[in-house]
Amino acid sequence: MITPLLFPLMGMLNAEPKSCGWAAFLSLLYFTHGVIEVYVDPEHRFLAIMEILFSLLLFFGASFYMYALKKAPKP
Repeated sequence: MITPLLFPLMGMLNAEPKSCGWAAFLSLLYFTHGVIEVYVDPEHRFLAIMEILFSLLLFFGASFYMYALKKAPKP
């Protein structure tokens, strides 16, 4: 389930804004999956809430990192 996040990994490690944008976009798929699991499977609700939390952390982290890269002075 973590494989889609490996695609933009090299670009994120090289500080490429486009890869960070794709990682933020992919995190929304995990958010959607977590929301569905919260309602469908009450037995694993805690894990689904953790998935939602981590996907939102990735989304906002990647978004703010892209914002900081755009604001940084060019060498």
